[in-house]
Amino acid sequence: TCSYFQEQKRVVDYVLAFTRPTDSDADQIARVKRTLFQQNLEQEGLQIEIESGQRIQFVKIHAPEPVLSQYCERMKIKMPVKNQCELLLEYTRNSQDLFDDHDPNFFTPSVRIAVVNFILNRTSFNETVKEIKEIGIRQLVEDQVYLDAYPLHDGCTDAKSTGQRNLLLQEWASIRKCMKQQPLDRIKEYLGVDIAVYFGWLDIYTLMLAVMAFFGVASFILPLVSYRDNRFSVDICSDNSTIMCPQCDKHCDYWYLNSTCNLSKITHLFEHKDAILSSLFMTVCVNVYFEIVRIGMSKLQRCWGMTDYNSMLKPPRPQYLTQLGDIKETTFNNVYGAQEPSLLPWDKKLRRIIYSYAVIFVCILVTIIAAFSIILYRMAQMASKNIYGNQDLSIGKLICYPMTTAIINLLVSTFLGHAYRYVAVYMTNMEYRRTQIEYNESLNLKIYLFEFVNYYTPIFYIAFFKGKFIGYPGKYNRILGLRQEECGPGGCIMELFIEIGTIMIGKQAIGLCMEIGIPFVKQKLKKYRSGLGIEVKGSDSDSKLISYNQWHKDFNLISWTDQSLSNEYLKMIVQYGFITMFIVVFPLGPLFALLNNLLEKRLDAKKFLLFYKRPVPHSMHHHRIWFNIMYTLKSVAVFTNAFIIAFSSNMVPLLMHSSDGFVNFSLSFFNVSDFNEHFAPINSRFINVTTCSYWDYRNPPDHKLPYDRSEFQAEIYFPQLLLFIIFIVAGYFPTIVFWLLRLCEDSLPE
Repeated sequence: TCSYFQEQKRVVDYVLAFTRPTDSDADQIARVKRTLFQQNLEQEGLQIEIESGQRIQFVKIHAPEPVLSQYCERMKIKMPVKNQCELLLEYTRNSQDLFDDHDPNFFTPSVRIAVVNFILNRTSFNETVKEIKEIGIRQLVEDQVYLDAYPLHDGCTDAKSTGQRNLLLQEWASIRKCMKQQPLDRIKEYLGVDIAVYFGWLDIYTLMLAVMAFFGVASFILPLVSYRDNRFSVDICSDNSTIMCPQCDKHCDYWYLNSTCNLSKITHLFEHKDAILSSLFMTVCVNVYFEIVRIGMSKLQRCWGMTDYNSMLKPPRPQYLTQLGDIKETTFNNVYGAQEPSLLPWDKKLRRIIYSYAVIFVCILVTIIAAFSIILYRMAQMASKNIYGNQDLSIGKLICYPMTTAIINLLVSTFLGHAYRYVAVYMTNMEYRRTQIEYNESLNLKIYLFEFVNYYTPIFYIAFFKGKFIGYPGKYNRILGLRQEECGPGGCIMELFIEIGTIMIGKQAIGLCMEIGIPFVKQKLKKYRSGLGIEVKGSDSDSKLISYNQWHKDFNLISWTDQSLSNEYLKMIVQYGFITMFIVVFPLGPLFALLNNLLEKRLDAKKFLLFYKRPVPHSMHHHRIWFNIMYTLKSVAVFTNAFIIAFSSNMVPLLMHSSDGFVNFSLSFFNVSDFNEHFAPINSRFINVTTCSYWDYRNPPDHKLPYDRSEFQAEIYFPQLLLFIIFIVAGYFPTIVFWLLRLCEDSLPE
C-alpha cells in the first residue's frame, strides 16, 4: 500500500520531511545534523529509508519488534494481558507469559507511533551528547533542520478504503451518527488517550445537558399558560393614569405605564412565582452534574491507565533548554541519559511569573475598559432616544436595542480574544516552564482569564450593577455626565436573558462555521503552496510536490500542535460558564448547548481525521487545568445564581405582594417641581403634570425625609438575604454529599 517501505513489507511508523539541501552554509550545517541524527536513530534500532526524488524529501522510519519490546518496557506502557484484553499492566520482557507479544498485532499502530516519537525526542544530533539542547526532533524542527515530523494516517478517505481512518469517518465523524454513542476505544487507539478523554468528557457533558435541557425548557414553557392573565401584567395593562418619569434628560417625555403592557407579559416568562423552585432545582443540578462528570471521567482515566503523573518523567521543552543556555551547572537526567541544566532558583522563576501576570492583568484591564466604553455608548444612546411612551414601538425597541449592543459585545469580544491570545503566548514564553504540560497549563489559564473577562463582563454588569445605583429623578448618579441605565418594568432579567442568549448562541454559531471552514482553507492553502513549490523560500523551478503516497498527502495537512486540543476544551469551558453561572436566568442555555455539542462532536471528528495530521498518541493530561477551572466555575455559579434570583430579580417582592398589587408597591413618586431645570423635559405633550412615578422603594415628596430609602426597602431585604442563603446552602449541599461519597470511594480498595 501507500504506507510501506519500497519492499512493501515494513510499515512506515513515522516520517520526517526536509527540503533538498543546497550549497549554502546553513543547508550544509543542517545536512550534517540530519546525517548524525539519522545515524543515531539507526543505532537505537530504528530502520530508515529515504525518498529523495523531489524538492521536499522524506525519511521513512520503521520500528522493528525488538525495539518496540525494549522501549515499551522502558516507557512503562500498559499493554493488554493475554486473554484479558480489558486488563492493562505495565509491559515487561521478563513476564512474557502475561503478554501475547508474539502476536503480530500485539504492538498496535498507536504503540508503534508512541515508541518512535519517544526515541525521536531523546536521540542526539551530535557525535557526543554534551548538552540536552542537542537532543530531540523538536529542537531540529525548531532549527528548521526538518520541516516536519509526523506519523501517518491509516489509509485514504475514499469509500473503498478499509483502514481505521475511513471507518472512523463513516461511523464516528458522520453527522448522521450524531445521536449514536462514540467509539471511544477506537478513538483512543487511533488518535490517542488525550483526544479520547476529551470526547469521553464531551459525551458525559452532553448527556447531562440533555437532562438539564428538558427541565430548562419545561421551566420556560410553563409560564406561557399564564402569559396573558398574570397579576403583574393585568395591573400594568389596566392602569390608564400612572405617568412615569422621563427615561433621559431634556429630550425624553413623560409616558404612561400601560405603554409597557406587552413587555410586562414577556417579563412574566422570566419572573413568576414558580421561578424560585425551578431556579433552585437547576442550581442543584449544576453541582450534581459536575460530580457526575468527575466520577465518570475518573473511571475512564482508570480504565485507560491515566492516573499516574510525574512531571520529571516528561521531556523538557526545547525552548526551556534555550532559556537555560547560560547556566553552567548541570544535573544528570536518568530518563534521557544526558546532562540537563540545573533548576533555576525559585526567586528568578517567580520574578518572570509576576511580570508575566502583571502584563496579563493590564490586558484584562483593557478588556474591562472596552466593555465599559460600550456601556457608556449605551448610556449616550439612551440619552438621545425616547424608548418608552410609544405603544407600537416599545417592544421592538426594548428587545432589538439590547440585542444590538449584545452583538457589538460579541464582535468586540471575538476580536479581543484572538488578539490577546498572542499576548498570552508571548508572556508564557518568557516564563521558565520545564515541560510542555506545565507550559500548556500556564498558557491555557491566561487565555481563559481573557475569555472569562471578555465574554462575561457585559453580563456581570447587567446582572449585578445595572439599575441598582441610578439614584432618583431629582438626583441621578451620573458617569461622565451621563445618566446610568435603568432597568425596564420588572427589572433587568429580560435584558439579561437577551444578552446571554445573543452572546452564547452567536459565539456557538461563529464557532461552528469556523470549525470546518478555517481548517479547510488552511489545508487547501498549504496544499496549493507546496504544489507550486513555494512552501520554502528559494525553491527551484522543478519543485512541484507530487502526491501519490500517504506521506505526501499527510504533509499537506495541518500540523498538530500542543494547543490544538486545548482550543477545543476552551470553547466547551466558556460554554459551561454560560450554562452554570446564569442557569436561573437563561434556562434555555442547556438546550442550545446540547444542539451545538451534538454537531461539535462530529465536526471535531471530521476535522481531526480530514484536515489535521495524525497526532502522536500520548498522555499529556490536558484535562487537568480544565477540570480545575470547571470546579471553580461550579463554585462561582452558586453565588451568581443566588445573587441574581435574590437581588437582581423581583422574585421576593412578587411573592410578598402577589395579592395586593406588586406594581403599586414597587413604584415611588417624584414631584416634577423638584426637577433641575437643565434636566426637565423641554417639549412635553403632557399638561399639568405634578408628579411622576419611577421604579424604586423611596419616600414620597411630602415625607419628612423625601426621596430617602423607604421602610419597604428594609422590609424586603431580609427575605432577599434569606433566599440568597438558601440558594448557597442548596448549591453546596450536593457537593457535601458527594464529598462524603468520594471519601467512601477513596477508602475502598482498587
